[in-house]
Amino acid sequence: MALTQTDLDALDQAIASGVLTCELDGQRVTYQSTDQLMRARAFVEKRVLG
Repeated sequence: MALTQTDLDALDQAIASGVLTCELDGQRVTYQSTDQLMRARAFVEKRVLG
């Protein structure tokens, strides 16, 4: 799975909207909590931005 800025943007949008579901790399993902979503965002950010 190649993570991109688009994936990071999708996570940011989900966080800002207060939803737990977003689409990453063409797959719909539902997180169990906002904390889990924030951890996923940090993971993606490290890979995309270095």
